[in-house]
Amino acid sequence: ALADEPAAREEFRQVLDVAAGRVRHVARPIAGRLHDEALRAHAHYTREEIVVGMRHGGFRRRPDAIREGVLFSEPLNADALLVTLRKNAKGHSPTTMYRDVAISETLFHWETQSTTSEDSPTARRYLGLDGSGAETVLFVREDRAGEFGAGAPYLCLGTADCVGHEGSRPVGIDWRLREPMPAEAWARASVARP
Repeated sequence: ALADEPAAREEFRQVLDVAAGRVRHVARPIAGRLHDEALRAHAHYTREEIVVGMRHGGFRRRPDAIREGVLFSEPLNADALLVTLRKNAKGHSPTTMYRDVAISETLFHWETQSTTSEDSPTARRYLGLDGSGAETVLFVREDRAGEFGAGAPYLCLGTADCVGHEGSRPVGIDWRLREPMPAEAWARASVARP
């Protein structure tokens, strides 16, 4: 049908050229065992899409099923960690004002829930001490609300490996990202940010 519409074809080419010029980063398969799954590193996802992508349930599962910002997917043997970088007293209680921050393009500091002790089964899984071989996928967003007022989507930073931890209730964990975060995400999540 487009063969007979040269003006439409030319307009489509122009739109694609403009769109290609605005690409900030390219999504890619997640590194490691989750390589062939639907989720992609450096792509944005809503909470509902993360639930589905982690095979935690269908679109009917309520997004508040991951209200605490963590989700363990038994089918994938993987944890999804959902981080909101800018926290405030309006949207977070004093016990949820975690210190979650990018230290470098490949190192991210994250804190567990305030009730998670260092020797709990959950912390042992995060730290790789339980022998399960569970993967961890990190998702970040700057603010809770997006530009139109609804929940802001998360940027998938891909899989990460624990390289250190400290404390208990909460446990502070340093994660090494298998793929460096996009420059724009690093600028927003870094400790150097004003």
